[in-house]
Amino acid sequence: MYLRIAQISDAKMILEWRNDPDTRNNSFSRELISNEDHVKWLEKKLLEDSCRLYICCDGQENVGQIRIDVRENIGEVSYMVAPECRGKGYGTKILELAENEAKDLNTLIGFVKKSNIASAKCFEKNGYVKFETPETLCFVKNV
Repeated sequence: MYLRIAQISDAKMILEWRNDPDTRNNSFSRELISNEDHVKWLEKKLLEDSCRLYICCDGQENVGQIRIDVRENIGEVSYMVAPECRGKGYGTKILELAENEAKDLNTLIGFVKKSNIASAKCFEKNGYVKFETPETLCFVKNV
């Protein structure tokens, strides 16, 4: 398994994953996103020096996506696993691979809805420290 840098040609695939009902249910932003809005967002993210956007691959199969938004040596992690690849341990592996890409940062942080048990377990398996608010879990790891 490996991460490759996302490209604009990945837009349709990422949007399909993002608009999946389970993905939306576990996201802080639950609305459907239009293709036009998504392409604009992706083009912007791909040009930002503070954004690292990757596609996770298992051989030739695209199995997920992870984004690290960097501010002052802290990377905020956001990831998703392709709907057809869930339940196979890819979330844990995606986070692990992203940590290898973020060795120049001091800290990685991720926010998860309390109802998103699978994502919370992935962060915990990778050694992130958990902090709780009434509705959100925050996971922090020094890398």
